[in-house]
Amino acid sequence: MGMLSDADDRVRDWLGNLADDVPVVAGLPQDAAPGDGGEPALAVHLLGLEPAHRLSGEAHRPAPVVARACYLVTARAGDERAALELLDRVLTAALDAGASPDIDLDLAPLPLEAWQALGARPRAALTVRVTARHAPPVPEIGLVREPLRVVGPGLRPLRGRVLGNGDLPLPGVEVIVAGTGAATRTSASGHFSFAAVPAGPDPIRLAVRAKGRTFTADVEPTGDEPVVMHCDLLEA
Repeated sequence: MGMLSDADDRVRDWLGNLADDVPVVAGLPQDAAPGDGGEPALAVHLLGLEPAHRLSGEAHRPAPVVARACYLVTARAGDERAALELLDRVLTAALDAGASPDIDLDLAPLPLEAWQALGARPRAALTVRVTARHAPPVPEIGLVREPLRVVGPGLRPLRGRVLGNGDLPLPGVEVIVAGTGAATRTSASGHFSFAAVPAGPDPIRLAVRAKGRTFTADVEPTGDEPVVMHCDLLEA
């Protein structure tokens, strides 16, 4: 059932409970002919929809769509006095019943322009607003039945040595893996190692900081041999 059909059923049930055994029908206001002893009834006509406050949803559950369906309620009876008494009975019962969370009673008169658009003369009437909701379907999320696996370029260890002029080892210099934040210092023999660096497919850029200067080198991502970096500290 759609949100408008649901709202229509609820407003009819609500009016039917207030008016006891008086039938509730859909239709525009009608004038009773003189001497017409027709059966009393309440007529409801959907005037339109009004926006309502948008509700917040959740990451896995979309927010429901909410609107206000505005209905015009008039009474049909054998004469104007009987129609007025029927409408008065509904109004009194609604006020005695108290506020409803989804149905509001509006006692403001319908504008003359609205009566003209309906093709009916102005008369005693009630305006009822009913909250209409539509809950979008919740997407199905499958159960995780296997351990989580991280799919990516992978990691590999990297080791090497930093040499200066004359292939002398450079101890205590900083070696940095660019783009990762990983850094270490060389040993007394100039050796360094990283437990895990990106495995590819792009080359790995290493930076060496020694005596106020920075040297860089690109290392193939799949090489297994130790990396040897030469730093010419005598070069101007």
